[in-house]
This record gives sequence, structure tokens and C-alpha cells, in this order.
Amino acid sequence: MRLLCTVFFFGLLVMASEVLETCAILTGQVPQVLSYSLDKLGVSLQMHKVVASSVQTSKMRCAATCMATASCTHFCYEPTTKRCLLENADSDIVSKSLENTGICYQTCSVKCSTPRPLGMEDYTITNAQISASSNYYTGCCHAHYARLNRLIRWSPLSGDSYPWIEVDLMERTVVSGASTQGSPFDYWYVKKYKVAYQRQPSSERVYVTDGKGHVATFTGNTNRHAPVTNLFDESVVATSVRIEPTSWNGWIGLRFELLGCPRD
Repeated sequence: MRLLCTVFFFGLLVMASEVLETCAILTGQVPQVLSYSLDKLGVSLQMHKVVASSVQTSKMRCAATCMATASCTHFCYEPTTKRCLLENADSDIVSKSLENTGICYQTCSVKCSTPRPLGMEDYTITNAQISASSNYYTGCCHAHYARLNRLIRWSPLSGDSYPWIEVDLMERTVVSGASTQGSPFDYWYVKKYKVAYQRQPSSERVYVTDGKGHVATFTGNTNRHAPVTNLFDESVVATSVRIEPTSWNGWIGLRFELLGCPRD
């Protein structure tokens, strides 16, 4: 159910013109139109950056392939030849002289005007949905202890060189940020962290980015008690979310809540 914007190309070249975007959400085989907006786009056939090309049986299959490919930011589908182009707007490789690209689809921003807790603190997210790279020792500091305001916390094994904690959201959910908190009984807390997510259970993990498209590093806690909330520059649609601590005080002690808008 990834949000897509349908961008129609008029003629062979469209440069910084007003183009009608149809934001749609893919539900099964039929897109459901959510909204319409006008946007100024600079699009040229000389600017296509193709990461893969194939012949697909349908536009929906082309869309599904793009959604399952981490490097694909948008795709083009030509219904006559059934040609499917997976493209990456950030790629340095430019494929020139492309013709008959048909209709191109580009991901658009996901809006969540009022992010709310997704269920760590109130147990809407079950223990079975929470996993981690490790826990501090047998019987202590398990992943499901990492609930905001609980009187215990998650801590990974002291020798864990790549610590992470992950929530399986079970379905595609709009995620807008996170609130983090340190350990309730010692001075361990996370000072910096990154957030990775999966768009679908079978897709590769990608990182939440900042406004410039770079991997975002979030500033976490400065003490063990007070929760600190970070909202993403743009919400993401995810089936799982992974927090990766990169800097900490003492050692990693983490309690947290995910924020967003559940798909009603």
C-alpha cells in the first residue's frame, strides 16, 4: 500500500512545468485515489536513471517490483510494450535516449498531521512483535522491556557491535517519529540513533533521511528519565521499524514509543 504519484509526461520533454499528480494508494490490484495536487517538476528523457529494466505483465506488477526494491524511488511503465523501468532519483548513472517510457510513477510524501503513539507503551504492540540484536544477559533486559515509561529497559549484550531493536508493525503503517527514554535505574541512555525500516516484509531495509536526502542521525537523550521526541522530516510507510543506537552514555539503556498514524 505504498503511496504513489502518477506523473503524466506530455510529449518528449517536460521541463519545470505544472504537472497534475494523482496520489494513489495501491490496495491489491486497484489504486484508490486519495487526493490531487499541482506540483512543478523538472523532467527530461535525458534525466532517466534506470537501475533495472524488464518486461512485466502489468503496471501493478511493475509497481510491486519497485516497492520491493530498495534502490527504486519511482518507475515507468509502457502499456503497449509492457516495458517496466525501475529508477533511482539519487543515482549517478543516467540512461540517455530512452523512448516510449509511457507513464512514470514517483513516490510522494506521506502525511500524518497528528502523530500519535503506535502501541509500545499501552501494549497494543505485543511482546512477540519486538525483537533485538541481543539482550544484556539471560533473564535481563529483553527487547520487549523497551516500552516507554516501564520500570525496566532493553540493553544489548556488552559485546554487541551492531545493536538494534525492531518492531514488527504487522501491516503497512505511517510512521512519523519516535520518543526515546533511558534506563529507569542506572545512567545508561542513548544519545544518538538512526532509524531503518522496511516498506514490505520482503523488502530491504532503508534508512529514514533528513530534508537533504541523507541518512538521518537523531539526537536522543541527555539523561535517563525525560523522554525525547524526534519527528521525521517526512513520514514513512513501514511494516517494520528498527532503531539503531550509535552513541550512548555508559551503555545502551532504551525505552521508546513509535509515533505515527495507523491505517484505519
